[in-house]
Amino acid sequence: MFTDMEADLKLKDVSVLCVEDESFTLEFLTQMLGPRVKEVHQARDGQEGLYAFSRFNPDIVITDIEMPRMDGLEMAEAIREQDPEAVVILSTSFDNIDNLKKAIALRLDEFVSKPVAPAELLEVLQRCLRVISRKKAKDRQRRTMEVMLGGMPFPVMLLDTENHRVEIANPEAGRAGYRQGAALEGRFFPPEVRQVIKSKGNAGDLIEAREQSRLEISSGDKNWEIYLKPVASGWMVAAVVDVTWRWHLDQLREDVERITRHDMKTPLNGIIAIPDLLLESDALDDESRELVQYIKESGHTLLNMINLSLDLYKMEQGTYQLDPGKVDLTRVLRQVLRQLEPLSRGKNIQVRLLHQDMDVPDDFSFMVCGEEMLCYSMFSNLIKNALEASPQGKEVSIKMRHQAGESLITIHNHGEVPREIREVFFDKLSTHGKKSGTGLGTYSAALIARTQNGNIDMQTSVESGTTLTVRLPLCQ
Repeated sequence: MFTDMEADLKLKDVSVLCVEDESFTLEFLTQMLGPRVKEVHQARDGQEGLYAFSRFNPDIVITDIEMPRMDGLEMAEAIREQDPEAVVILSTSFDNIDNLKKAIALRLDEFVSKPVAPAELLEVLQRCLRVISRKKAKDRQRRTMEVMLGGMPFPVMLLDTENHRVEIANPEAGRAGYRQGAALEGRFFPPEVRQVIKSKGNAGDLIEAREQSRLEISSGDKNWEIYLKPVASGWMVAAVVDVTWRWHLDQLREDVERITRHDMKTPLNGIIAIPDLLLESDALDDESRELVQYIKESGHTLLNMINLSLDLYKMEQGTYQLDPGKVDLTRVLRQVLRQLEPLSRGKNIQVRLLHQDMDVPDDFSFMVCGEEMLCYSMFSNLIKNALEASPQGKEVSIKMRHQAGESLITIHNHGEVPREIREVFFDKLSTHGKKSGTGLGTYSAALIARTQNGNIDMQTSVESGTTLTVRLPLCQ
């Protein structure tokens, strides 16, 4: 995450803390470094040095080992607890093996021999500049990141995926218990989230790994969505959004849908029942009987569509339980065409129902695997869309065939899909040029096709018009 960009840093840009109990050596270091660095701070033992480090935050600490109250190694260890990247140079005579082992274990940055030679010390300080440069660049990026994350109204964290801890956390994450150094565990990091972090956090191919992952997690009566996005090898941003409100809203929506369906069914009972009474009468002529039969079929269709409305929501959520069976698609399509006859007649459009390029006879059956009401709703939307898009007086064709173990149904009209919506033709709320269009017809059709283990694709051009191809499974 943090780059190794090296700034043009010079000794004049850094501050130094000298910790030394010998007055002569301390003054020598101060006099030598004073003209060469930004500022020099002094301390006479480890306790003073620790206080001075907290107060002045120097870029480099030069310390002796053996000092009263607190020695240099104890102070260096305490400093590293405050700032793991603090630059510490140990001044030593190299005559105590145990002290050297402790210094190596602390991973101190440099050593300089005593008595201190100015040339050697300046050479060591020059080597430290690159480390300090990286640290300052990292601090700048950290501050920038903290400012960016701080304004977010939900928990956002920069994750160190190599060490499995939080590197930066905004105030909202802090209030949720995730601060700098926190382990990746608890309610925001259950096993399924940790698995994604493990698989993508340290990926070498960052072009592929940078794809954002979204996971739903819950704890008690709370629900969240956590978004994970790798930003560099070993670094990942995590954003946690409380969606409990949406869960309650979804429940309310489902309740409203259920109540609405119930209220709409009551007047439909009359629309469905009365035609049966009329059809028993001998006073109706053949034309009147046909119209009454049409009203009855329309009532049943509307009732089924009301029942389907909540099912579409379940399909979106992936909770719809499909109950597939054999569906005679020819019968379904004829029923759809009867319903849409006023539209086709008003535009003087002939609709041809074909099988293998031949007109379908009255007794022909074309079986697919699915649910009849879903097929009705899907083809009703697609054929209606084709009729509305077709130029006046042009033919619309519906062709059926079995091919390569699946059922193919193509719907062709001579109109062209506008370029503005070609890429989003099946997206939700995508519509163009229709005052009453909702953009839900093709979206719901594609959703129903996927639910029935099929799919829909579209091809369009000025020369050939528009062809929708629906693929559905064959019945076993």
